Amino acid sequence: MEASVHVRVDGTDARREHTIVVPREAICCPLCEEPFETTEPRTPCVTTCFHTFCRLCLQAWAKEKGAVAGVGAAGALYAADGFSCPTCRAVCTVAVEALQLNFALMTVVEAERVSTGQTQLVCQECEDGMPTSHCLE
Repeated sequence: MEASVHVRVDGTDARREHTIVVPREAICCPLCEEPFETTEPRTPCVTTCFHTFCRLCLQAWAKEKGAVAGVGAAGALYAADGFSCPTCRAVCTVAVEALQLNFALMTVVEAERVSTGQTQLVCQECEDGMPTSHCLE
């Protein structure tokens, strides 16, 4: 099943609106297959090897797999306080809690939620909170 994401390209010209189709797996964690969220704990986090998983799965993965061995500059093995990437097994020495969020993916997830009516855009500047075409630009 695919999720259809409706994105407004130009808020002043309705003829320039486009719908992009995003495969469901693109907005889901590859480990648990649940959709990413824009709030914890299912926020999409990027590992140091640039793979994306939800923080909840990465925490469970790191806890289950424990510390891993790394390879130093001279090729010597050393113990690392990290985890191996679930996809490529590269050593990630950054704590799961400190991993960067995938903001581009979070934007797609939020657009999908708005397009399906699961959430509404709210303007922080407008008195009634409802965004206008000017707010969306």
